[in-house]
Amino acid sequence: MYRLLIVLLALSLASWAFANNDGPARTTPIKTSIHVGSNPGTPDGREGGETIADAVVIPGLPYTDTGNTCDNIDDYEEVCPYSSTSPDVVYSYTAVADELLMIDLCLSTYDTKVFVYDSSMNLVGCNDDYYFGDPPECYVYSSYLEVPAMPGETYYIVVDGYGGDCGDYYMEVTSVPIVPCNDPCSPDALPEGEPPLVVDYVDNYNGGCNSTPYIWQEGYWIDQSGCMHLNGVSGWYPYQGSQYRDTDWYEIVAAGSEITVTISTENTYTPTRIMMTTVSPACGSYGYSFQSNEVLAGVNYCWTVPTTAGGTYWVFVAPYDWIDGPLEFDYCLEICGIQYTVIPTENASWGQVKSLYK
Repeated sequence: MYRLLIVLLALSLASWAFANNDGPARTTPIKTSIHVGSNPGTPDGREGGETIADAVVIPGLPYTDTGNTCDNIDDYEEVCPYSSTSPDVVYSYTAVADELLMIDLCLSTYDTKVFVYDSSMNLVGCNDDYYFGDPPECYVYSSYLEVPAMPGETYYIVVDGYGGDCGDYYMEVTSVPIVPCNDPCSPDALPEGEPPLVVDYVDNYNGGCNSTPYIWQEGYWIDQSGCMHLNGVSGWYPYQGSQYRDTDWYEIVAAGSEITVTISTENTYTPTRIMMTTVSPACGSYGYSFQSNEVLAGVNYCWTVPTTAGGTYWVFVAPYDWIDGPLEFDYCLEICGIQYTVIPTENASWGQVKSLYK
């Protein structure tokens, strides 16, 4: 699979469109079918093709289109995690470089689902619910998906729905280039040190804005490479009958004009979420320098973002979705471009120094 370096100018500019989903507990409301068959068509008369054979070709990126799925049939289906019988439409795109495709259905008016096949009909990615009313202009159950693309490969984007839902969709497809990343795992890495996740665990270790009181793990040190390397552990645990996920928050201070964050994870259960806030964050009020909900096991992902020298930032790592715990997984985190604390040294006599070489 790909090793990803995502140059995030485009993501930084578009960070307003991402959902704020940083809490530990499952708070997703019970889904209900709405907007079924509610719209006969779209003003411009355009929409995706009925099948892959007549998919509408995306000639280049960025690309936007609107349409209505209610006059189509259910040709394709993927479960992620909900099954459906919704009608769907299809677009095709042939990648021109190693790039990360970002497919956004934020402004649609029904409960969407989106998935992507490669030219061999292998499923590349699928998303049902990304937005939950944040930001408010996004439909509460609209979809967003990121998938890596190889040059010369054709990908088929299927705009679908939850249950039997259909309606007006608004699709925006953009991309950012992919170039190789470093391996974030290092023999010099420090352990995160959080206690094991058990039944009724209380995260007062590095739960950030989810802890009472708020608490972050400081990342003010570097190793021999000039970066911070950390071996982290995250996962899930039950607390008083509800399922929780372990959210790890790290506080860092930028040394200069940019920071690079790299992560790899062994989480094979769900995608892993990572984000870095904008400068000077506060609980209940912060933006994103970047975020991704699509970190997959066995792939190195990294982001380089502009920073303010001396500015404070938070880096957040957690499972994207909830499953039954207690259950843990390991991850490697590398952060380069941060300030560090000099470890104090003790005065030593010349005799003590000489004794080291006897």
